[in-house]
Amino acid sequence: MTRTKLAALGLSLAVVSVPVYEGIRLVDYRDPVGIPTACMGHTVTAVVGTHRALDECFALMYADVYAHHRHVQRLVKVPLQPHQHAALVHFTYNVGPAALARSTLLRKVNARDFEGAAHEFGRWVYATKQGRKVLLPGLVARRAHEAAMFRGEVPLDQKAFERLPLGGAAHEDRR
Repeated sequence: MTRTKLAALGLSLAVVSVPVYEGIRLVDYRDPVGIPTACMGHTVTAVVGTHRALDECFALMYADVYAHHRHVQRLVKVPLQPHQHAALVHFTYNVGPAALARSTLLRKVNARDFEGAAHEFGRWVYATKQGRKVLLPGLVARRAHEAAMFRGEVPLDQKAFERLPLGGAAHEDRR
């Protein structure tokens, strides 16, 4: 299988997982630590109170997943399996590329210590709120999922992927 096909499989797995852990909100809001957020974890153009269409939310998510995929490609120096790539994209979608770049997780991946890297996901369960580290139960579940994904224990749900709106296609059953 070519590297492009492997990356596409990894992106598919990441895309299916993002709405599960981010949720879908059609009105921009503040996340648990106060960051303005749109739709499914999009922060770049979020303005609290802005109303969004579902198709716009999926377009933002697809663009964000692809951007984080590119960051993972740039930062990882060793070949990865699609599930490992997907887990790193999913992780980076949440914490950002700068956090991945300075992480022990990335260091272990690039050293090919994949089991050690899988354990590192569990260290990323805190967020900073008003200068204090706060344990977020949602992050505990998300990191457990990412670690399992990284280990290859989360199969691609092809039916879930096929149900996602692609491009600008509207799916009335998702509204």
